[in-house]
Amino acid sequence: MMRIPGTKNGGPYPRYFTIVSNGAFKIYELKKIGMISSIVSIVIGSVLLIIGLIFKYFNIRRNSLFGYRTFLSMKSVSNWVFTNRIFARFAIIGIVILLVGTISFFIHINYRFIIYGTLTLTLIFIVVTEIRLKRFDENSRAKIKRD
Repeated sequence: MMRIPGTKNGGPYPRYFTIVSNGAFKIYELKKIGMISSIVSIVIGSVLLIIGLIFKYFNIRRNSLFGYRTFLSMKSVSNWVFTNRIFARFAIIGIVILLVGTISFFIHINYRFIIYGTLTLTLIFIVVTEIRLKRFDENSRAKIKRD
C-alpha cells in the first residue's frame, strides 16, 4: 500500500479506498464492503419509497408488469386494490432503509447489519401483506356466500 504525503491515513478517502501501486499505475481498490452495502441499502430504500408513493397516490390497474403481483392478489380486482394499498403503506417505510443506508455511509455500521436488516424488513413487508390479503380474501368470499 502506498501512502500519499500530506493526507491523513494515506489518502483523501482512507475509509473506502487504498492505493495500490502496480508498476507505473496507481489503482484505487475498494477497502471495505460497507460502502457497497450502504449504496445497495440506499437504492433499495429509494426504490421502495418511490413504489410506495406511486401505489398510494395513483390508481394502478391490474396489469402484467407493475404492482404487487401474487396469485392471490391477481385473483380479483378487489384483492388487487387491497394488496397494493397495504403494500404501499409498508413500502413507504422504505424510508427507514434509506436513512440507515445514508447514515451507514458516513458512520461505520457493520455491513451484515445493513444487509440482514434490509432483507428482514422486506420479507416482513411481504409476509404481513400476504397474511392480510389472505384474511381479506377469506372475508370477501364468506361475504359473497352469505349474500
